[in-house]
This record gives sequence, C-alpha cells and structure tokens, in this order.
Amino acid sequence: MIGASIMVKGTTNGTITDLDGNFRIETSPTATLIISYVGYVTQEVQIAGRKSINIILKDDTGLLEEIVVVGYGTQKKETLTGSVTSVKGDEIKRSPAPNVSTSLQGKLPGLIVNQRSGEPGRDDPSIVIRGFGTFGDSSPLIIIDGVERGNMSRMNPEDIESISVLKDASAAIYGARAANGVILITTKKEKWENLNFH
Repeated sequence: MIGASIMVKGTTNGTITDLDGNFRIETSPTATLIISYVGYVTQEVQIAGRKSINIILKDDTGLLEEIVVVGYGTQKKETLTGSVTSVKGDEIKRSPAPNVSTSLQGKLPGLIVNQRSGEPGRDDPSIVIRGFGTFGDSSPLIIIDGVERGNMSRMNPEDIESISVLKDASAAIYGARAANGVILITTKKEKWENLNFH
C-alpha cells in the first residue's frame, strides 16, 4: 500500500510507505509504531526487537456506514453519488479557530475560507466553494437545521452535530440560490436509545 503513514508512538519520528508498500524507520527496539491510511483502521504494532515487520491493515467499514446529511434528508456514505463532503462537530470543537467558519479551513476539500479582518464583530470570513464568480456574490447558501442564514459567525461550535458541503447536482434541490454551493449545518438534538413508559 503506497503512502501509508508510519509514526513512532509518542514522538514526531515518522515516514510513509514507498511504491511497494515498504518503509524504513530508525527507532528503539521497544518502540510502538502507529500505522494509518485513509479508509483503513489505524493500528499500533510493537516492534519487540524485530528487524522486519509485515503489517496488514483492515478496511474501516465504519467510514462507509457514516451518515451524511444531504438536501433531502440523510444518506449512507457508501450509497452517496453526489459531491458531498462532511465534517463532524467534534472536529470543529477541537479547532483553535476563533469562529466556526475559520475552523472549516483545510477540513473540507474545495472550501476556501478568507479571513478579512480580526476586528471583533467583523471577523466573519468569506467562504467560497465553487470558485470566484465574475458577477455578484460567490458566497454559498448556508442552511442551519433547514433554515437559510446569511452566515454562521454566531454559531457555538458545541452546538454543531455535523456540517455538510453540497456541490454540483446534490445542491440542485435548493435551486438557483445554490449555484455557489450549499453548507448544511445540523445542530445537536436530544437522543434517546430506549424510551419506556409505565
């Protein structure tokens, strides 16, 4: 497997696998390696004095079972055909960014976040999903729990369950207003596993 990440646990010492899936790393014989690759379960392997280690990564089926919010409801990631990317609220919560918009930078492919000012009250960045247009505004349509909003600067990261970005045909349900893409924000709601009345 090409490009798998190999890290020595508790250090910044790391490497990636070559074209043939091989790697070489210098570390102590008692160290533990952390092997990760997108779509596979991350594994920890103890070296235990071995000079050569064969590692087989297992598919992360949980990624395929992930539920993604789309314009007309929810869908499993494995059955999704449109251009939809999503990020969980926990990732946004852990971000040191000053607001929700800025915390999305680098987490969703194709999303451009431009912080124009650091002045309190005016620090909402511009967001572009489908590139800059020639005419008018290139801002995406922002929908929070089914209601259109102008921006998400006042959102508390603790309240966010997930954020999905819709492009191309998957955004068509919102009409011409979605020409620049759609950002769907789902907030946390109460959940009951089993509710019994007596």
